[in-house]
Amino acid sequence: DDAKKKKVLSGMGANFGGFLAKAETRKSKRLTGREIKRKTLADRRQPLGTDSMREDGLRKRAQEMWNWIYQLESDKFDFMEQMKHQRYEITVLLNRIQHAQKFKKGHGKGKVGGRWK
Repeated sequence: DDAKKKKVLSGMGANFGGFLAKAETRKSKRLTGREIKRKTLADRRQPLGTDSMREDGLRKRAQEMWNWIYQLESDKFDFMEQMKHQRYEITVLLNRIQHAQKFKKGHGKGKVGGRWK
């Protein structure tokens, strides 16, 4: 009786382990957006390591971090200005297209004095 139980449990455990392995491989292939974001942020993040630093080392590290933030803010400003300029260009080009399409409807005929000739 005990031998039967052991055999059934071992067989069930082997199959269930295979199921878990398959589920894990399916899960690891695809990353959700949140996991991708978490992974990229973990790659970018630099460890502070301020525990063993003295005051001058801390000042130097603070200056490096300030320079990094300054660079990011300046890049952000540049990109925002570029986006504003591109939006303006899009509206101008759309207006030009609409203006050009007004005269395209005649198919070669010209409008003179408000009448078709």
